[in-house]
Amino acid sequence: MKIKGFVKILIVFTVITLALCMLVSCAPNKKTQQDSGAFFWEVTDGDGKKLYLLGSIHVADDDIYPFSDVIVNAFNESSALAVEVDIDALEKDVQMQIEVLQYFMYDDGSTIEDHIDEELFERAKQYLVERDMYSETYLLLKPIFWAELLSQTAAEKTGLSFEKGVDMYFLKAAKKAKKDILEVESAVDQASAMATLSDNLQAFYLEDTLNNVGNLVKETLDLYELWKEADVEKLEKYVYNEDKKKALSDEQLEVFNEFEKVMIVDRNKHMVEKAVEYINSGKTVFYVVGAAHMVGDSGLVNQLEMKGYKVVKR
Repeated sequence: MKIKGFVKILIVFTVITLALCMLVSCAPNKKTQQDSGAFFWEVTDGDGKKLYLLGSIHVADDDIYPFSDVIVNAFNESSALAVEVDIDALEKDVQMQIEVLQYFMYDDGSTIEDHIDEELFERAKQYLVERDMYSETYLLLKPIFWAELLSQTAAEKTGLSFEKGVDMYFLKAAKKAKKDILEVESAVDQASAMATLSDNLQAFYLEDTLNNVGNLVKETLDLYELWKEADVEKLEKYVYNEDKKKALSDEQLEVFNEFEKVMIVDRNKHMVEKAVEYINSGKTVFYVVGAAHMVGDSGLVNQLEMKGYKVVKR
């Protein structure tokens, strides 16, 4: 397995997952002095301590640049940048990549064939074989990783780039400005959350990917356009799509809710805790995570307001 390719798969995971499961991340569009045109908030406490929240998207193109003065000034004012994972550092750390990859491998002597039905395995294998992407070593990898192998082909056809994603943009800017880099999660944290999802959910996710892989380019680009609209109400409705849930079978709803809990709600709780920690530190932190984590009852904006912080969209 090529480690470099694995890192790319890990980075694109959130984007493709949101496309398939009707979740989304978000950022800028209208750019004026007064309005960032983005999913961007200023958080303050009663003592004047401050935190900036920016909803990100992990792949993008030149359309979202340059950022508004509101965002640029807030970034320049901040002494530290917080991101989900320091992608730039991960790409250069082979040992960490290997450690993360181990979470996606079976360590009990079983293979993927022991965890999903034969028809699903053969369909997924055939898809990879036809695109000259299959390797016998993949038998040791879990279904969720197979799903990302399938969807990577679509991601590469969107014209969107990891290098132009919001996270990478600010990581490079922060390192150039010698700002502190804070990781809200670690690559190991993310891999652990993904790889420990139940067999049923992983099989469902792989099958859903196979069934929708032909539409992923359009869906990903549609999500990007939604992201650029910076409409909070529309984003929240899209992330927590009740109409979609009503159309699911009981079994599908069960795995969908498991996914939402592990990948959104549980992670939101941790992200809120980190936000409070950053505010209490007295440093002004520019906090960049996927905008799906900003909205809804469990989202950062609502949870910080409930804790008594003043949260103002800018």
